[in-house]
Amino acid sequence: MCSKFILLGILPLLFFPFTAAAQFPITRGEGVYADSIAHRDIKSVTLCRDERQNTPPIIALRGSEHLQLTFDYLGEEPISPVYRILHCDPDWRLSDLFPSDYMVGFEENQFPTPERSIGTVQPYLHYRLQLPNADVKLQLAGNYIVQVFDTYHGGALLFQRQFALLDERVVLTLEQRPVVGVRRLSHQQVWAHLDVQRIGRLFDTRDVRLFVQQGWNCGTWQELPMYRWESSTQLLYGGQDTALFSGGDEWHVLDLQTLRTPSQGVRNIVYREDAYQVEVLPDQFSLPGRVKDHATARADLDGWCVCGYNTDRLNPGGLKYFPLECEYAWVYFTLKGAVGQTITLEIGDVAYPMHYNFERNAYEASVYLKQGVYSYRYSSQGVNVEGVSAETRNDYWALVYYRERGARHWQLIKVANSVTDFKP
Repeated sequence: MCSKFILLGILPLLFFPFTAAAQFPITRGEGVYADSIAHRDIKSVTLCRDERQNTPPIIALRGSEHLQLTFDYLGEEPISPVYRILHCDPDWRLSDLFPSDYMVGFEENQFPTPERSIGTVQPYLHYRLQLPNADVKLQLAGNYIVQVFDTYHGGALLFQRQFALLDERVVLTLEQRPVVGVRRLSHQQVWAHLDVQRIGRLFDTRDVRLFVQQGWNCGTWQELPMYRWESSTQLLYGGQDTALFSGGDEWHVLDLQTLRTPSQGVRNIVYREDAYQVEVLPDQFSLPGRVKDHATARADLDGWCVCGYNTDRLNPGGLKYFPLECEYAWVYFTLKGAVGQTITLEIGDVAYPMHYNFERNAYEASVYLKQGVYSYRYSSQGVNVEGVSAETRNDYWALVYYRERGARHWQLIKVANSVTDFKP
């Protein structure tokens, strides 16, 4: 009789779904929740719409699309990833909502079982998670952050990524305008026309926030102020001193889809010390931020990167996406120039510091990258070191947030994109 009661007491623990709400406490007022990787063995983190890595991680609140979160773990010690989703305000600070206000499901959930790499020199585990899923369903439009922890190592944070759900309710148009003054040859300016007819008559402009950014990766969002009403339903956002962006220069493109022969951006490939070593064609600068007479003519990917693509393998269907068969390689970047600058190498949405090599009179950085195609550029304190031009072709994004009267949260109600060729 006694053993029967003991068995009944254990069964609920065995079959109760995993939750670790107490293990990962939420601390308010921690500041901005930005994309970050906190573990050196976590590589190739992607969060995109249905494996389309050249798209922002935004899907409709009500629709058939899903977000795909993937990453590789290269370490030898086992990990047990657990994820949670937090709701954020437009400036990516934690909102005042409780998890039960914006989601259905448990606050923390285990990652699905990973897959092992196939035939690679660098072994790794490939994790894949679909959002939303059977465990988590999100109910509100707006900004979110997904955080991944390791329960095997005291709940240490592995990485976090931003994403958003969209409930489209307005019409937005971006407009390029010429810059007036000394910055007309180096900067670009964006204004926005917002039609709020679908929101209704009970509308307060203080309940709308509009942000603009140049490119999706490695950029800084700027909030535009409302300038004036253009009609009974249309507002103009902008100003003479707002939404000013350095024209910069085109991104470099590095093609690592094959490690057999050098492709675009590659000088040499060798296999040495049990790893592939890739030397990128060296670049050069004179003065950071110098104004160029004309923009660089090379075609670029506007900062997007796609990893897991491999042309060394044949696929009858023509696809090149092989996330388990792709190899890792040490990639060496070189920027020739005078010593004394603080140089950062930006690869997509990740920045790496560069160090000066006095023997080669150049800045250097080595990055462990998975096969794929990458965008990269060099900057010094946020300014492109290869020159800037107002003629550079840039990709602009705008996000509009709305807070209904009496509501405690901001909804994402519009995402607009504009690729423009600016002329001074």
